[in-house]
Amino acid sequence: MTHTHVDTAILGAGFSGIGAAIRLDRAGRPDLVVLEGSDGVGGTWHDNTYPGAACDVRSHLYSFSFALNPDWSRRYAPQDEIRRYLEDCVDRFGIRERIRLGAQVPLDIVGQGARVADRGDRDVFATVSSLIVDDG
Repeated sequence: MTHTHVDTAILGAGFSGIGAAIRLDRAGRPDLVVLEGSDGVGGTWHDNTYPGAACDVRSHLYSFSFALNPDWSRRYAPQDEIRRYLEDCVDRFGIRERIRLGAQVPLDIVGQGARVADRGDRDVFATVSSLIVDDG
């Protein structure tokens, strides 16, 4: 078992989790891990791939303020285009190496911190000072 401490654990690699990781990194707080249960980043935009899936918010409003996308193909972007935008942000801002996909995360709140364990392919246990939950 690997044990470590990280300043911040972010549960979920959807819009909120990705945005939080990028903002923390840019604010000089790069000691973080993003724990995602799925096999890819993007939250609902990765997991839901039914025909016609698209955003119900105008695309130009549905992007990070620090990574505006003037090249949306439509006013209401389709699922795959939004997923590609999120993948691009993860790579452009260099946070991919801090994302753990397939994480199974039992959570134990302890005092002012938390303990998380990834029970996926890795046997990792970490204590964290801050916990952010990307709950959509």
